[in-house]
Formats: sequence, structure tokens, C-alpha cells
Amino acid sequence: MPPGAALVDERLSELSGDFDFLLCVTPVNLEQAWTEFRASRYRQEPGFVYRPLPDNLAGRSQALQELPLDGVEDPVLCELLSEKRDELERRTELVALRGSPKFRLGALRHYGAVDEELRGLAEELRRNTEKCARTPANEKCLDAHDLAQCVRKELQRYREEYPGFPVTVEIRDDITAGMMVSRDRLLISRTVRLRESRVYALLEHEVGTHLVTYYNGACQPFKQLRFGLAGYEALQEGLATLAEFVAGGLEPKHMRKLAARVAAVVSMSGGASFAETFALMRDGWSFSTRDSFHITIRVYRGGGLTKDAIYLKGLRNLLQHLAASPDLEPLLVGKVALSHLPLLHDLRQRGLIEKPRALPRYWTEFETRERLEHCASLTLSQLLGEVRS
Repeated sequence: MPPGAALVDERLSELSGDFDFLLCVTPVNLEQAWTEFRASRYRQEPGFVYRPLPDNLAGRSQALQELPLDGVEDPVLCELLSEKRDELERRTELVALRGSPKFRLGALRHYGAVDEELRGLAEELRRNTEKCARTPANEKCLDAHDLAQCVRKELQRYREEYPGFPVTVEIRDDITAGMMVSRDRLLISRTVRLRESRVYALLEHEVGTHLVTYYNGACQPFKQLRFGLAGYEALQEGLATLAEFVAGGLEPKHMRKLAARVAAVVSMSGGASFAETFALMRDGWSFSTRDSFHITIRVYRGGGLTKDAIYLKGLRNLLQHLAASPDLEPLLVGKVALSHLPLLHDLRQRGLIEKPRALPRYWTEFETRERLEHCASLTLSQLLGEVRS
């Protein structure tokens, strides 16, 4: 790395690593909120309790503004670092606005609005998955401790092949997802119940995508690839959902949930109340009351977070990209966005970044590799058709 770029990269990495945006805007009283909402007969928005705000947000914003970007020698690196600086400024501002009416507008500017094509795809998925909204009650499920054992076993497999691969697993009370990755940690909700048939697919989602790209980014001299270039989340979730399909564990119900998140974002962005969006999920989309609550709380956390629309958007955009360029390997070099690929190709040609060190398990197994290659010929609607069959 040129010295000017290395300096800014180092300082940006320190600012990226000192707080987790999603944890900052996610309530820590999820069970209490559920009890409160249920007691109101699903009519009143529950009260949310958050972690303390990170120290010195104003100082953080000033530090971002004072980064010596003029001293970055390489124009490609300068563009990527400038984009990331601007993104971190927006996220710092969002955290400071947490719980206020301005948070929703800031989130909308940050993640973008739901376009008409995406809204239409969500509605198409709703119609085509009407009979799969609920899970049969008699299916065997793993609890948080059983799931943690499966995760640790999977992580050990990677660590044996890739020394230094992350192995930290935590069972938590304060996350809205059943399982999520935060930097090099895999967090599991204490209340999670996961059917055995879904375990392999979810491991490919969390470990084979989120932790693999974190590890690959951490092996690069350009540190932003570990924490994520600006706008990386849509591609990450697209890759993770595609990994579930390749692993044979992507179900119509999950696709329906991704579409419902888009509808929930549209509902919230249009001014609907928490109770109204919950009713839309329960009565309009036929989810259980608990699933409807979790979809809704994800969208209303912080004051109105529009991030959840990017899951379906990311999968749609990824399939469109693979149709034109079916090579998935450049997307695993770290946490990147599709728009960065030409710039990353330039950096790789000049030896400033390396090829990915770790590859997902589905990459090396014959059956799943065939399914991966098949994805290049699928649209989102066609993928759903194969999931349903």
C-alpha cells in the first residue's frame, strides 16, 4: 500500500471497528418488547431500550472529516476510501439520531428507496408462496446451544484449512436475527429454534459467506475489505441467500420472508404505525404473530431502518450480475459491492490486493458446485420456481 493510502486506511479501520452500527440501533429488550406488545393486544408500539451511545460521536465525525484524503497517492484507492469515509459519516449521524423522527429519513437516504421493480418482485413472491407461510409444529428443532455446537464444528473445519479463521461464537439475548455475524464473531439468539434441515444452509449463509469474506478481507493489505467497502451489505446478503440455495436449504418460506421485509419497509416508509405493519405481516402475509413481530421490529428499530429491503434487492442484483459474468470468486475477496468490481480488478492487476484465500464449502463440493454454475442462468422468479419444486 502507498504510505498516504495506508495511513487513511488504518485510521478508517480504527473508526470502523470501534462500534457496530446494527447493534447500536437494535433494541436490547426484545423479549420484554414482545410481552408488552402482546399485552396491548398488538395495538401499541412497545418501548425500545438500546445500548448506550458510543462515546464522543461528535469527535468521531470530526475525525472522519479530517482524514488526509488529499494525500492518498492512488486514485482508485482514494475513491474507495472517500466512499467509505462518507458512509461512516452517515452511519455516525444515524446513530446520533437513534429514536428520533429524523432517523427514518436518514436511513432512507442511506439505503435508498424501494424501486418499483423490487416492489413488484416482492408481490410476485407473495402470490407464489401463499401456502408456505407457516412451519409445521412437529418438526424437530435445534436450540441455541445445539446450534452453537454445529457452528463450532463448522468453524473448526475452516480453521484446519485456513489458519487464523474466526472461531468466536456467542449466545446473546439482544439480537433480532436467529444468527448473525458481527465482525469476526458469530452471534446466536438465545431464543432461536432452527429446524435440522436448515442447519447446513444457514452455516453456508453465516460462515460460508459472512465469515469467509471477513477472513479474506482481513488477509488483504487493504483493510477496508475486512470491514466492508461502502454499500457492501446488499451483495453480502445476496451472496448469503444464494449460498443457501446452492446448499439446497433455501425454502419458499424464507423467500417469502425476504419479500415481506420489502413490504414492511414500504409500509413503514409510507408512515404506517408499528401495529399497522405488524397487522400487514400477520393478516396480509399470513405469518405467525411471533414472526410478524420480528419482521416488524427489524424495520422499526432505531426509529425506522430501511435496511431489510436490501436482502431481496441484493439477490436480484447478484443474479443479474452472474448472468453477464458467472465468476463468483472476485466477489469473495472481502466485503465489497458489485459497483466496486472494476476498481478491484484494477487493484488486483497491479498487485495491491490478492485473490481470496478461503473459499466456501459449497465451492469445492461437486454437487453444490454444479448448482452454483446453474445459478448464472436463473432470474429471481426462476430461482423461486426451483426452490418450490
